[in-house]
Amino acid sequence: MQKTKHSVIEDVFALISAGLFVAFGVYLFQSQDLMVGGAAGLALLGTYAFDMDFGLLFFLINLPFYTLAWTQISKRFTINTFISVTTVSVLTEQIPAFVDISHVNPFSQRYLAEF
Repeated sequence: MQKTKHSVIEDVFALISAGLFVAFGVYLFQSQDLMVGGAAGLALLGTYAFDMDFGLLFFLINLPFYTLAWTQISKRFTINTFISVTTVSVLTEQIPAFVDISHVNPFSQRYLAEF
């Protein structure tokens, strides 16, 4: 099987796009007081235990994984991980300024509920 190489531009675009989707998902989980697993779940739990934002906690929880990735996997993987974690950390704090889910249009709610 042949390995596919991605360009740096493709990697950056994919990481930022994925970070936006993950950050939006975390925002939805937070807004409904739901939980998720992994580092994001620990960060969400930490927001209840400590007076810290999710983004900062998520970034701090992932710090040990950078060392592991650098020594055990590869430098490129570590840089990609750093970009994605930073993107999620920053965007999670910014999404509430742009997205308001306090009110759902009844027509949209009815239409989406049928699926």
